[in-house]
Amino acid sequence: MDNAQCPSGGCHQCPRNCGVLRAAGAIGYCGMPAELYVSRIAPHRWEEPPISGTCGSGTVFFTGCSLRCVFCQNRDISQRGVGKPLDAARLREIYQELIAQGVGNILLPLFGGVPATAAIARTSVAIKSGQQTRLTSVFHSVFLLASMFLLGGVMARLPLSALAGVLMVTAWRMNDWAGIRYIFAHRFKSAISQFLVTMLATVVFDLTVAIILGVIYSAILYVARSSRIHVAFSTIDGNRLRYDVGKSPILDSAGVVYVTGSLFFGAVDEFNHRLQDIPEEDHLILSLRGMPSVDVSGAQAVLELCQRLLAKGHTIAFCGVAEDVRSYFDRAGVTALVGESAYYHSAVRAILALLDEELLEA
Repeated sequence: MDNAQCPSGGCHQCPRNCGVLRAAGAIGYCGMPAELYVSRIAPHRWEEPPISGTCGSGTVFFTGCSLRCVFCQNRDISQRGVGKPLDAARLREIYQELIAQGVGNILLPLFGGVPATAAIARTSVAIKSGQQTRLTSVFHSVFLLASMFLLGGVMARLPLSALAGVLMVTAWRMNDWAGIRYIFAHRFKSAISQFLVTMLATVVFDLTVAIILGVIYSAILYVARSSRIHVAFSTIDGNRLRYDVGKSPILDSAGVVYVTGSLFFGAVDEFNHRLQDIPEEDHLILSLRGMPSVDVSGAQAVLELCQRLLAKGHTIAFCGVAEDVRSYFDRAGVTALVGESAYYHSAVRAILALLDEELLEA
């Protein structure tokens, strides 16, 4: 901003009308000098579809937004003086660079920030108010623009305390109180801790940081829960499979191992530890119906188990293997080691197959 753009001798480019002489080095209400300061430049493809479309928007965040919205999700980069000075020529080049990257529009430079709450908050308020279609975001944008350009002088006189009251009511309505009461009444410790972490982060930092921290904390809890794998062993009672009195039982050394939980790198150690407590049987059946997924480390652990059992002359079979798990076993070399015939739909069929083999040998 320079004096040529302020013919009255002061800056009146926003509803604050502070009237300072930027060219003389004065600092306006926005806290910025005459130079342009930009805090962030990047394509953004995750706004509401009416804004970002299919190509995304080119975002240029100017420092020194004079709206001072207490609920602004970008206040760290739009209101706190963070950024680098740019001249008009360089700014034009930046616009051209964003267009060359395929963005569909460049809108944010007109407003110097996002004068609204985070998209999640807007969506929540709209749903609580009866939103049915995406046109809600369009009308929201139209009313916001109209209020800025037509009611700027009036909005500049609104006290922050009044806006704070509106925000408190909005925040209250955004909460799913029935869901909150449910998790506390039933004492879901993980859900309660996630709620408290996100709530405290919102108070200490802001909504955007709180959401990020909440997601990270939830991911940590999920990984911790997923690393708990359950392994149970059941011996096959050969006496119940032999009806001839006085003869030796069939399958006198066989058992079924039931594995429940995802077998990934975080659960491999516990999987191997649990298998050490299982007695060695001549015939071992791994029931993996409760194993929804496996990664490279898990498939390698199963491969090493098969190699160890086969080296001792034991047999191993699998039942209830999910399609994704079977795909990993094929690529890891488990199938090539044990053969296609080692896979069964259920433990019953695997046991019957072992019975047929022993009867033939007998």
